[in-house]
Amino acid sequence: MSRKLRGAFQQMIGVAFLFAALCSSAYAQDIEQPQSFSQAQMLRQTGDYDAAIEMLRSILRDKPNNISIREELGYALLLDGQLAAAQYQFEILKERSAISEQRALYIAVLRRITAERPIGVSAILSYAPTSNLNQGTDNTTLTTNVLGTGVIAPESRRISGWEGRIGLRGYIRGNIGNNGRIVFDWRGERHFYSTLFSPETEIEVGLTASRNYLAGDFGARVFRIERDRERGDYARTGLSVFATRQIAPSQHIDGFVQFSDLKSERTTSGDGLLTQVSLGYTIAPNPASTVRFGLLIEHTNTELDAQSYVSQAATLNASTAFQGGYELSGQAMAGHRQFDSALGFAREDAFSSLSVTIYNSQYSFSGLVPKLTCTMTSTSSNVALFDVQAQTCGIALSRRF
Repeated sequence: MSRKLRGAFQQMIGVAFLFAALCSSAYAQDIEQPQSFSQAQMLRQTGDYDAAIEMLRSILRDKPNNISIREELGYALLLDGQLAAAQYQFEILKERSAISEQRALYIAVLRRITAERPIGVSAILSYAPTSNLNQGTDNTTLTTNVLGTGVIAPESRRISGWEGRIGLRGYIRGNIGNNGRIVFDWRGERHFYSTLFSPETEIEVGLTASRNYLAGDFGARVFRIERDRERGDYARTGLSVFATRQIAPSQHIDGFVQFSDLKSERTTSGDGLLTQVSLGYTIAPNPASTVRFGLLIEHTNTELDAQSYVSQAATLNASTAFQGGYELSGQAMAGHRQFDSALGFAREDAFSSLSVTIYNSQYSFSGLVPKLTCTMTSTSSNVALFDVQAQTCGIALSRRF
Protein backbone atom coordinates (compact mmCIF):
# COMPACT_ATOMS: atom_id res chain seq x y z
CA MET A 1 0.00 0.00 0.00
CA SER A 2 1.38 3.42 -0.94
CA ARG A 3 2.21 6.05 1.67
CA LYS A 4 -0.44 8.35 0.22
CA LEU A 5 -3.15 5.71 0.51
CA ARG A 6 -2.03 4.64 3.98
CA GLY A 7 -2.02 8.28 5.11
CA ALA A 8 -5.56 8.77 3.77
CA PHE A 9 -6.78 5.72 5.65
CA GLN A 10 -4.99 6.86 8.81
CA GLN A 11 -6.84 10.20 8.63
CA MET A 12 -10.12 8.38 8.14
CA ILE A 13 -9.33 6.08 11.07
CA GLY A 14 -8.62 9.06 13.32
CA VAL A 15 -12.02 10.55 12.47
CA ALA A 16 -13.63 7.16 13.00
CA PHE A 17 -12.28 6.70 16.51
CA LEU A 18 -13.28 10.25 17.47
CA PHE A 19 -16.79 9.50 16.28
CA ALA A 20 -16.82 6.12 18.06
CA ALA A 21 -15.86 7.80 21.32
CA LEU A 22 -18.79 10.24 21.02
CA CYS A 23 -21.40 7.54 20.48
CA SER A 24 -19.93 4.55 22.29
CA SER A 25 -22.92 4.45 24.64
CA ALA A 26 -25.08 3.22 21.75
CA TYR A 27 -23.87 -0.34 22.40
CA ALA A 28 -23.53 -1.59 25.94
CA GLN A 29 -21.17 -4.35 24.85
CA ASP A 30 -18.71 -1.73 23.55
CA ILE A 31 -18.33 0.22 26.81
CA GLU A 32 -15.99 -2.19 28.57
CA GLN A 33 -13.25 -3.52 26.32
CA PRO A 34 -10.83 -6.31 27.28
CA GLN A 35 -7.27 -5.28 28.09
CA SER A 36 -6.03 -7.07 24.98
CA PHE A 37 -8.09 -4.62 22.89
CA SER A 38 -5.93 -1.73 24.11
CA GLN A 39 -2.83 -3.80 23.40
CA ALA A 40 -4.04 -4.42 19.86
CA GLN A 41 -4.62 -0.69 19.38
CA MET A 42 -1.07 0.04 20.53
CA LEU A 43 0.28 -2.58 18.12
CA ARG A 44 -1.67 -0.99 15.29
CA GLN A 45 -0.41 2.49 16.22
CA THR A 46 3.20 1.28 16.24
CA GLY A 47 2.79 -0.32 12.82
CA ASP A 48 2.81 -3.98 13.91
CA TYR A 49 -0.28 -4.76 11.88
CA ASP A 50 0.20 -8.55 11.70
CA ALA A 51 0.22 -8.88 15.49
CA ALA A 52 -2.68 -6.43 15.88
CA ILE A 53 -4.80 -8.29 13.34
CA GLU A 54 -4.11 -11.68 14.90
CA MET A 55 -5.01 -10.36 18.36
CA LEU A 56 -8.17 -8.58 17.15
CA ARG A 57 -9.43 -11.66 15.34
CA SER A 58 -8.91 -13.69 18.50
CA ILE A 59 -10.87 -11.13 20.55
CA LEU A 60 -13.65 -10.94 17.96
CA ARG A 61 -14.14 -14.71 18.10
CA ASP A 62 -14.93 -14.39 21.81
CA LYS A 63 -17.00 -11.19 21.41
CA PRO A 64 -18.70 -11.40 17.99
CA ASN A 65 -21.28 -8.75 19.03
CA ASN A 66 -18.66 -6.08 19.67
CA ILE A 67 -18.85 -3.32 17.06
CA SER A 68 -15.68 -1.52 18.20
CA ILE A 69 -13.52 -4.64 17.88
CA ARG A 70 -14.81 -5.38 14.37
CA GLU A 71 -14.26 -1.75 13.40
CA GLU A 72 -10.69 -1.74 14.76
CA LEU A 73 -10.00 -5.00 12.89
CA GLY A 74 -11.29 -3.45 9.68
CA TYR A 75 -8.99 -0.45 9.97
CA ALA A 76 -5.98 -2.61 10.89
CA LEU A 77 -6.63 -4.72 7.78
CA LEU A 78 -6.81 -1.56 5.68
CA LEU A 79 -3.49 -0.30 6.98
CA ASP A 80 -1.93 -3.70 6.30
CA GLY A 81 -3.14 -3.58 2.70
CA GLN A 82 -5.61 -6.48 3.08
CA LEU A 83 -8.39 -4.67 1.26
CA ALA A 84 -10.51 -7.74 0.48
CA ALA A 85 -10.62 -8.80 4.14
CA ALA A 86 -11.28 -5.21 5.25
CA GLN A 87 -14.13 -4.89 2.75
CA TYR A 88 -15.78 -7.98 4.26
CA GLN A 89 -15.69 -6.45 7.76
CA PHE A 90 -17.05 -3.07 6.67
CA GLU A 91 -19.84 -4.63 4.63
CA ILE A 92 -21.00 -6.33 7.85
CA LEU A 93 -20.65 -3.07 9.79
CA LYS A 94 -22.66 -1.14 7.20
CA GLU A 95 -25.43 -3.74 7.10
CA ARG A 96 -25.82 -4.05 10.88
CA SER A 97 -25.12 -0.52 12.08
CA ALA A 98 -27.92 0.95 14.22
CA ILE A 99 -26.69 4.56 13.86
CA SER A 100 -27.06 6.46 10.58
CA GLU A 101 -23.84 8.43 11.14
CA GLN A 102 -21.89 5.19 11.59
CA ARG A 103 -23.44 3.84 8.40
CA ALA A 104 -22.30 6.99 6.56
CA LEU A 105 -18.75 6.42 7.81
CA TYR A 106 -18.72 2.79 6.71
CA ILE A 107 -20.08 3.73 3.28
CA ALA A 108 -17.25 6.26 2.93
CA VAL A 109 -14.68 3.60 3.84
CA LEU A 110 -16.17 1.16 1.33
CA ARG A 111 -16.06 3.80 -1.39
CA ARG A 112 -12.37 4.34 -0.67
CA ILE A 113 -11.77 0.59 -0.85
CA THR A 114 -13.61 0.51 -4.19
CA ALA A 115 -11.31 3.23 -5.52
CA GLU A 116 -8.17 1.39 -4.38
CA ARG A 117 -9.36 -2.16 -5.15
CA PRO A 118 -11.39 -1.95 -8.37
CA ILE A 119 -10.75 -5.58 -9.37
CA GLY A 120 -11.44 -8.71 -7.34
CA VAL A 121 -11.28 -12.44 -8.10
CA SER A 122 -12.44 -15.47 -6.09
CA ALA A 123 -11.94 -19.19 -6.64
CA ILE A 124 -14.83 -21.66 -6.48
CA LEU A 125 -14.29 -25.24 -5.29
CA SER A 126 -16.85 -27.56 -3.69
CA TYR A 127 -17.54 -31.26 -3.26
CA ALA A 128 -20.76 -32.80 -1.96
CA PRO A 129 -21.94 -36.45 -1.71
CA THR A 130 -25.60 -36.50 -2.66
CA SER A 131 -28.59 -38.76 -3.06
CA ASN A 132 -31.27 -38.61 -5.74
CA LEU A 133 -29.02 -36.48 -7.90
CA ASN A 134 -31.24 -36.47 -10.99
CA GLN A 135 -34.50 -35.95 -9.11
CA GLY A 136 -36.13 -39.33 -9.49
CA THR A 137 -38.97 -41.10 -7.71
CA ASP A 138 -39.43 -44.46 -5.99
CA ASN A 139 -42.40 -45.23 -8.25
CA THR A 140 -42.56 -46.44 -11.83
CA THR A 141 -44.07 -43.59 -13.80
CA LEU A 142 -46.23 -43.78 -16.93
CA THR A 143 -46.03 -40.41 -18.65
CA THR A 144 -49.04 -39.03 -20.52
CA ASN A 145 -49.35 -37.18 -23.78
CA VAL A 146 -49.26 -33.91 -21.87
CA LEU A 147 -45.71 -34.54 -20.69
CA GLY A 148 -44.49 -37.08 -23.25
CA THR A 149 -45.02 -40.84 -23.72
CA GLY A 150 -43.20 -43.73 -22.10
CA VAL A 151 -42.42 -45.60 -18.90
CA ILE A 152 -39.69 -44.43 -16.50
CA ALA A 153 -38.48 -46.96 -13.96
CA PRO A 154 -37.01 -45.85 -10.60
CA GLU A 155 -33.69 -47.64 -11.17
CA SER A 156 -32.99 -45.40 -14.17
CA ARG A 157 -33.52 -42.19 -12.25
CA ARG A 158 -33.00 -42.64 -8.52
CA ILE A 159 -29.25 -42.59 -7.90
CA SER A 160 -26.69 -41.62 -5.32
CA GLY A 161 -23.25 -40.24 -5.91
CA TRP A 162 -21.47 -36.92 -5.65
CA GLU A 163 -21.47 -33.55 -7.31
CA GLY A 164 -18.74 -30.94 -7.46
CA ARG A 165 -17.97 -27.60 -9.04
CA ILE A 166 -14.90 -25.57 -9.78
CA GLY A 167 -14.56 -22.11 -11.24
CA LEU A 168 -13.77 -18.45 -10.83
CA ARG A 169 -15.77 -15.33 -10.22
CA GLY A 170 -14.77 -11.70 -10.11
CA TYR A 171 -15.69 -8.10 -10.69
CA ILE A 172 -14.48 -4.76 -11.98
CA ARG A 173 -16.06 -1.82 -10.18
CA GLY A 174 -15.75 1.91 -9.74
CA ASN A 175 -17.39 4.89 -8.06
CA ILE A 176 -19.59 7.23 -10.10
CA GLY A 177 -20.72 10.58 -8.72
CA ASN A 178 -21.00 11.22 -5.00
CA ASN A 179 -22.97 8.10 -4.10
CA GLY A 180 -22.99 5.90 -7.18
CA ARG A 181 -21.21 2.70 -8.07
CA ILE A 182 -20.94 0.64 -11.24
CA VAL A 183 -19.87 -3.01 -11.26
CA PHE A 184 -19.18 -5.49 -14.04
CA ASP A 185 -19.24 -9.00 -12.58
CA TRP A 186 -18.69 -12.44 -14.05
CA ARG A 187 -18.81 -16.07 -12.97
CA GLY A 188 -17.70 -19.25 -14.70
CA GLU A 189 -18.37 -22.70 -13.22
CA ARG A 190 -17.89 -26.31 -14.26
CA HIS A 191 -20.23 -28.83 -12.63
CA PHE A 192 -19.27 -32.50 -12.33
CA TYR A 193 -21.42 -35.52 -11.43
CA SER A 194 -20.38 -39.04 -10.49
CA THR A 195 -22.97 -40.84 -12.62
CA LEU A 196 -25.36 -40.33 -15.51
CA PHE A 197 -24.96 -36.61 -16.12
CA SER A 198 -22.26 -35.18 -18.31
CA PRO A 199 -20.38 -32.15 -16.99
CA GLU A 200 -22.14 -28.81 -17.31
CA THR A 201 -20.64 -25.39 -17.83
CA GLU A 202 -22.36 -22.20 -16.69
CA ILE A 203 -21.20 -18.66 -17.41
CA GLU A 204 -22.83 -15.50 -16.06
CA VAL A 205 -21.99 -11.86 -16.72
CA GLY A 206 -23.72 -8.81 -15.30
CA LEU A 207 -23.56 -5.03 -15.16
CA THR A 208 -24.88 -3.20 -12.08
CA ALA A 209 -25.38 0.50 -11.45
CA SER A 210 -26.43 1.55 -7.95
CA ARG A 211 -26.61 4.47 -5.55
CA ASN A 212 -26.41 4.41 -1.76
CA TYR A 213 -27.73 6.80 0.85
CA LEU A 214 -28.02 6.78 4.62
CA ALA A 215 -31.54 5.41 4.34
CA GLY A 216 -30.71 2.67 1.86
CA ASP A 217 -29.62 1.71 -1.64
CA PHE A 218 -31.21 1.18 -5.03
CA GLY A 219 -30.00 0.11 -8.45
CA ALA A 220 -30.43 -2.05 -11.53
CA ARG A 221 -28.56 -5.02 -13.02
CA VAL A 222 -28.62 -6.51 -16.51
CA PHE A 223 -27.34 -10.06 -16.81
CA ARG A 224 -26.94 -13.05 -19.10
CA ILE A 225 -26.57 -16.68 -18.03
CA GLU A 226 -25.51 -19.40 -20.46
CA ARG A 227 -25.42 -23.10 -19.63
CA ASP A 228 -23.92 -25.79 -21.85
CA ARG A 229 -25.25 -29.25 -21.03
CA GLU A 230 -26.03 -32.53 -22.77
CA ARG A 231 -29.75 -32.33 -22.01
CA GLY A 232 -30.04 -29.00 -23.80
CA ASP A 233 -28.29 -25.67 -23.80
CA TYR A 234 -30.04 -22.56 -22.62
CA ALA A 235 -29.43 -18.85 -22.23
CA ARG A 236 -31.28 -16.43 -19.99
CA THR A 237 -31.06 -12.65 -20.39
CA GLY A 238 -32.68 -10.34 -17.89
CA LEU A 239 -33.04 -7.09 -16.00
CA SER A 240 -33.33 -6.74 -12.21
CA VAL A 241 -34.28 -3.56 -10.33
CA PHE A 242 -33.57 -3.67 -6.58
CA ALA A 243 -33.72 -1.44 -3.50
CA THR A 244 -33.23 -1.49 0.28
CA ARG A 245 -34.48 1.02 2.83
CA GLN A 246 -33.70 1.34 6.52
CA ILE A 247 -36.95 1.75 8.46
CA ALA A 248 -35.54 1.66 12.00
CA PRO A 249 -32.21 1.07 13.72
CA SER A 250 -31.05 -2.42 12.74
CA GLN A 251 -34.13 -3.00 10.56
CA HIS A 252 -34.59 -2.61 6.84
CA ILE A 253 -36.81 -3.75 4.00
CA ASP A 254 -35.63 -4.83 0.58
CA GLY A 255 -36.97 -6.11 -2.70
CA PHE A 256 -36.44 -6.59 -6.39
CA VAL A 257 -38.37 -7.03 -9.62
CA GLN A 258 -36.69 -9.16 -12.26
CA PHE A 259 -37.59 -9.97 -15.86
CA SER A 260 -35.65 -12.56 -17.85
CA ASP A 261 -36.13 -14.22 -21.23
CA LEU A 262 -35.27 -17.90 -21.74
CA LYS A 263 -33.87 -19.30 -24.97
CA SER A 264 -33.39 -23.09 -24.97
CA GLU A 265 -32.19 -25.84 -27.30
CA ARG A 266 -32.73 -29.61 -27.36
CA THR A 267 -35.10 -29.57 -24.40
CA THR A 268 -38.84 -30.00 -23.75
CA SER A 269 -39.06 -26.57 -22.11
CA GLY A 270 -40.47 -23.79 -24.25
CA ASP A 271 -39.01 -20.33 -24.48
CA GLY A 272 -40.65 -17.69 -22.33
CA LEU A 273 -40.50 -14.70 -20.01
CA LEU A 274 -39.86 -15.29 -16.30
CA THR A 275 -41.03 -12.56 -13.92
CA GLN A 276 -39.87 -12.58 -10.29
CA VAL A 277 -40.89 -10.30 -7.43
CA SER A 278 -39.18 -10.48 -4.04
CA LEU A 279 -39.95 -8.61 -0.81
CA GLY A 280 -38.07 -8.96 2.46
CA TYR A 281 -37.82 -7.64 6.00
CA THR A 282 -34.46 -7.91 7.79
CA ILE A 283 -33.71 -7.37 11.45
CA ALA A 284 -30.32 -7.47 13.20
CA PRO A 285 -31.15 -8.32 16.83
CA ASN A 286 -27.45 -7.81 17.65
CA PRO A 287 -24.34 -6.91 15.61
CA ALA A 288 -23.48 -10.60 15.17
CA SER A 289 -26.86 -11.81 13.87
CA THR A 290 -29.38 -11.10 11.12
CA VAL A 291 -32.76 -12.61 10.27
CA ARG A 292 -34.63 -12.01 7.01
CA PHE A 293 -38.27 -12.92 6.31
CA GLY A 294 -39.16 -12.89 2.64
CA LEU A 295 -41.77 -13.57 -0.03
CA LEU A 296 -40.91 -14.65 -3.58
CA ILE A 297 -43.43 -14.73 -6.43
CA GLU A 298 -42.66 -16.11 -9.89
CA HIS A 299 -44.60 -16.25 -13.13
CA THR A 300 -43.53 -17.62 -16.48
CA ASN A 301 -45.10 -17.90 -19.93
CA THR A 302 -43.75 -20.52 -22.33
CA GLU A 303 -44.67 -22.06 -25.65
CA LEU A 304 -45.78 -25.18 -23.80
CA ASP A 305 -48.73 -24.76 -21.42
CA ALA A 306 -47.43 -27.58 -19.24
CA GLN A 307 -44.28 -25.49 -18.55
CA SER A 308 -46.05 -22.21 -17.68
CA TYR A 309 -46.59 -21.62 -13.98
CA VAL A 310 -47.21 -19.25 -11.09
CA SER A 311 -45.50 -19.88 -7.76
CA GLN A 312 -45.45 -18.29 -4.31
CA ALA A 313 -42.88 -19.07 -1.64
CA ALA A 314 -42.06 -17.89 1.86
CA THR A 315 -38.35 -17.64 2.70
CA LEU A 316 -36.29 -17.37 5.87
CA ASN A 317 -32.58 -16.50 6.03
CA ALA A 318 -30.63 -16.25 9.27
CA SER A 319 -26.99 -15.98 10.30
CA THR A 320 -25.21 -15.62 13.62
CA ALA A 321 -21.72 -15.81 15.09
CA PHE A 322 -20.75 -17.56 18.32
CA GLN A 323 -17.84 -17.36 20.71
CA GLY A 324 -14.86 -19.31 19.48
CA GLY A 325 -15.13 -18.15 15.87
CA TYR A 326 -18.01 -20.34 14.73
CA GLU A 327 -20.50 -18.85 12.29
CA LEU A 328 -23.81 -20.47 11.37
CA SER A 329 -26.20 -19.53 8.59
CA GLY A 330 -29.32 -21.12 7.20
CA GLN A 331 -31.91 -20.69 4.47
CA ALA A 332 -35.39 -22.19 4.34
CA MET A 333 -38.13 -22.01 1.71
CA ALA A 334 -41.63 -23.41 1.36
CA GLY A 335 -44.02 -22.74 -1.47
CA HIS A 336 -46.59 -23.84 -4.06
CA ARG A 337 -46.37 -23.91 -7.87
CA GLN A 338 -49.42 -24.06 -10.18
CA PHE A 339 -48.94 -24.98 -13.86
CA ASP A 340 -51.20 -24.11 -16.77
CA SER A 341 -52.73 -26.65 -19.13
CA ALA A 342 -54.81 -26.30 -22.27
CA LEU A 343 -56.09 -29.88 -21.89
CA GLY A 344 -57.90 -29.49 -18.58
CA PHE A 345 -55.11 -31.16 -16.64
CA ALA A 346 -52.92 -28.94 -14.45
CA ARG A 347 -49.78 -29.97 -12.60
CA GLU A 348 -49.36 -28.70 -9.01
CA ASP A 349 -46.18 -28.86 -6.93
CA ALA A 350 -45.56 -28.19 -3.25
CA PHE A 351 -41.85 -27.57 -2.70
CA SER A 352 -39.53 -26.88 0.22
CA SER A 353 -35.83 -26.64 0.95
CA LEU A 354 -33.52 -26.25 3.93
CA SER A 355 -29.82 -25.42 3.80
CA VAL A 356 -27.40 -24.94 6.70
CA THR A 357 -23.77 -23.75 6.53
CA ILE A 358 -21.25 -23.73 9.38
CA TYR A 359 -17.59 -22.74 9.52
CA ASN A 360 -14.94 -21.41 11.87
CA SER A 361 -12.88 -18.42 10.80
CA GLN A 362 -9.79 -19.61 12.69
CA TYR A 363 -9.53 -22.73 10.51
CA SER A 364 -7.93 -21.17 7.47
CA PHE A 365 -5.37 -22.71 5.09
CA SER A 366 -3.49 -20.16 2.99
CA GLY A 367 -6.60 -18.00 2.96
CA LEU A 368 -8.96 -20.93 2.20
CA VAL A 369 -11.76 -21.32 4.73
CA PRO A 370 -13.63 -24.67 4.56
CA LYS A 371 -17.40 -24.40 4.93
CA LEU A 372 -19.68 -27.36 5.61
CA THR A 373 -23.06 -27.08 3.90
CA CYS A 374 -25.97 -29.52 4.08
CA THR A 375 -29.09 -29.13 1.95
CA MET A 376 -32.41 -30.96 1.76
CA THR A 377 -34.98 -30.36 -0.98
CA SER A 378 -38.38 -31.88 -1.53
CA THR A 379 -41.10 -31.53 -4.15
CA SER A 380 -44.46 -33.26 -3.89
CA SER A 381 -46.40 -33.20 -7.17
CA ASN A 382 -49.71 -34.55 -8.43
CA VAL A 383 -47.62 -35.95 -11.31
CA ALA A 384 -45.30 -38.62 -9.87
CA LEU A 385 -42.65 -37.87 -12.47
CA PHE A 386 -41.82 -34.68 -10.59
CA ASP A 387 -41.69 -36.01 -7.03
CA VAL A 388 -38.29 -35.10 -5.57
CA GLN A 389 -36.41 -36.05 -2.42
CA ALA A 390 -32.76 -34.91 -2.49
CA GLN A 391 -30.03 -34.48 0.11
CA THR A 392 -26.49 -33.16 -0.19
CA CYS A 393 -23.81 -32.51 2.39
CA GLY A 394 -20.34 -31.35 1.46
CA ILE A 395 -17.39 -29.02 1.80
CA ALA A 396 -16.85 -25.77 -0.10
CA LEU A 397 -13.63 -23.75 -0.20
CA SER A 398 -13.43 -20.11 -1.18
CA ARG A 399 -10.47 -17.82 -1.65
CA ARG A 400 -10.44 -14.05 -2.13
CA PHE A 401 -7.55 -12.42 -3.96
